[in-house]
Amino acid sequence: MTKSSKKSHTITSLETITSYEAGITQASAFRLIKKITDASLQEYELTTMQWFMIGLIYDSGADGISVTELSQALGTNLPYVTNTLNVLVGRNIIMRASPEDNGRLKLLRINTDFAPTIATIEANVRSELRKKIYAHVTYEELVTYIRVLYKFNSLR
Repeated sequence: MTKSSKKSHTITSLETITSYEAGITQASAFRLIKKITDASLQEYELTTMQWFMIGLIYDSGADGISVTELSQALGTNLPYVTNTLNVLVGRNIIMRASPEDNGRLKLLRINTDFAPTIATIEANVRSELRKKIYAHVTYEELVTYIRVLYKFNSLR
């Protein structure tokens, strides 16, 4: 057992943990959550990043979202987003459309036939995360964790 793993429940002050220990812990937690999310999405033949894209596009509603806005929201580059979107468009999950007043702009929307499936997928992913991760923390701890993540992301 490493020195870091012994500290997992005994941290009383930030001075008792090094920056690399905090970084390792954060990276390990991300990988675990991603692994569970990936497994939950396997039956839908989706990756975690595809699911993130679908969710952001779904949340944009009838207005849609541009590829640039999507790329910025995900914090990743345009070529990666475009390639991933091409797969989702090919599967008729996402549609590209131009507004009437700007034929050059392409907005992304969820295919209406796929929209009902989103609630099913969300319920499945949440259930798996709840069983395998969230059951080990209190509701208040989870809310605090998510709030901190939102704060960190606001620094971008």
